[in-house]
Amino acid sequence: MAFAVVDARDRERALPLMRLALREHLPVHQRPREIHLLDEFPRTRTDKPDRRALRARAASLEKEKDQAH
Repeated sequence: MAFAVVDARDRERALPLMRLALREHLPVHQRPREIHLLDEFPRTRTDKPDRRALRARAASLEKEKDQAH
């Protein structure tokens, strides 16, 4: 799973372009199965990317996916 920040105007074409670039540059086992687009990365109080929040979001998305099956 991967997260990416993309401007709202470019969202429609961003995902296919990202997948193409990843296919060209990464071996299959390193490519993310899912890419989730965000308006912005969550930030800590010191304005660093909040990795815990991203992990929590990833866990939540996985849980939703599991419940749907």
